[in-house]
Formats: sequence, C-alpha cells, structure tokens
Amino acid sequence: MGKPDCLIIEKQIAAMNIHYYYYSFEYFLEVQRKLGCSSIELWGGSPHFWVDHLSYNDCKIIKKQIDQRNLDLVAFTPECTSYRYMLCATEPDRHRKSMEYFKKCIKITAELGAPIMTINTMGKYQDESYDTAWERCVQSIAILCEEAKQNNVALAIETTCPDQLGVITNLNELTKLFAEVNNDHLKAILDLVSVESAGESIDQWFATLGEKIVHTHFVDGRNTRDHLVWGDGCYPLGRFITKLNNHGYKGYLGQEITSRSYYKDPAFADMKNMKALRKYLKC
Repeated sequence: MGKPDCLIIEKQIAAMNIHYYYYSFEYFLEVQRKLGCSSIELWGGSPHFWVDHLSYNDCKIIKKQIDQRNLDLVAFTPECTSYRYMLCATEPDRHRKSMEYFKKCIKITAELGAPIMTINTMGKYQDESYDTAWERCVQSIAILCEEAKQNNVALAIETTCPDQLGVITNLNELTKLFAEVNNDHLKAILDLVSVESAGESIDQWFATLGEKIVHTHFVDGRNTRDHLVWGDGCYPLGRFITKLNNHGYKGYLGQEITSRSYYKDPAFADMKNMKALRKYLKC
C-alpha cells in the first residue's frame, strides 16, 4: 500500500461511536484519546445519547465529557435509519413527531457546538409512489433548513445505498433536491459506500456539487451497505485521498464504521483503522 502524492492531516480524521453500541460513551472517548484521535463525529443514538420528539440529554454533560479529553466535535449524526422517526412519514401525526425530533437534533447540534448535522432520507413506504415521497421529502428538508439557519448550523445530507430504500440514493437525486430546496444551509456528505454502490465517483461529485460537500464518510467497503475499517474492504482508499486533496477538500473524514462484526471489540477495529490511516498522515 504505497503512499499517495497528497496526504491528509491527522485532525481531519473524525472517529464515530456507532459501532460502540454495546459500550459506554465514555469508553469510546477514552479509546479515541489513547489512539491520539483529535476529532469525533457523534452518533446521537441510544445508549450514548437520548433524544426523542419531546426531550433530550443534557448537552452540557456530553460536551464536558468531550472537552475533558481535548476532542473536537465536528458533526452530530442523529439516529435516522430505524424508521422510528421518518422524514417522509405518511401519517400526519407521525410526520409531525418526526419533524419535532429532527428540529431538536438541530438544536442539539448547536448546543454541542458542532457546525454540521448529518441526515439522510431513509424512511418511506415501498407501497407508495416515489413522487409522493419525494414531495414530502423536499418539504421536510426545506423546513429543517430554516431551522438550521436559525441555529447557525449546516444541514448536510448523504445519499444512501439503493437497498436501503431511501428517497435519495444517487447524485442526480441529490442535485435535484438542492435545486428544489434552494437553501444555503443545505450541504452534502460524500459517503464512499453509497457513492460506490451507485456506480459514481468522487470526481463526479465534486464536478457537480463542489464546495457544497462539507463532510465525508470515508470508510472501506465492498458490494454491500457495510461500512468497514480500512483493509477489510476492496476500495482504493489511498487513491481516494489523493482525489479529495486534488479537489481541495478541507473537511473531515468521518469514520462511520457500521458493520456489526465490529460491535464485540470496536476498540480493536479503531486501532486497526487508525494504523492504516496514519500511513497517510502529513508529517
């Protein structure tokens, strides 16, 4: 695995806690401190963070735990894949509660001092027309963008893999969303697994969206939705780093490692991942 022409800097690596599902949040933070990781992307799901449409954890406590370890919080990623809260929910009451949930998540992002809240459009019934779900998606995202504006954060959206049955699963659909919502607080996340699953490329994304891309989920993968640690998949990640740098990308490389195979020993997975990443760090 040779080094690329352009390297990354260590502070661009943002660890994520989603595969620490069976461990405490403080255990995750301690692992990152020991590994020398300086930035994190917070997955805001139980048991690490409680939020529903009525209430949420005291952000001061969470922020203190992060600050005590000299970690920077670069993004808040609320749980939005379980269908509990659906951005495109059909039922009026469920949609209202879902929107209240996501609005609270935007407020949490601001209270924690993170500049970005990430989101996707999973959550539509497969027995309804795509056009109906699309219209509801656009309306919902537009409302949340105004909430993000009021809280001075960016709402960054990613595409999902086709088999995840979201409303937006490719670059064309995401570009159409940007045109219809037309809000400066709407940004884009480049998720490598989703991009590869759609048969797209980093070059296509930057040619189309450019500076709208403010965050990445930079992980290894195969022909599945699993987000893997570097070396467990087949992506040419070194070449991908070069492409990001060639396009002037200055954001973070979010380590959204989601495969359940890492749940038993997430610290070992992170150690393996960081060892691979460090071969590409700028001295």
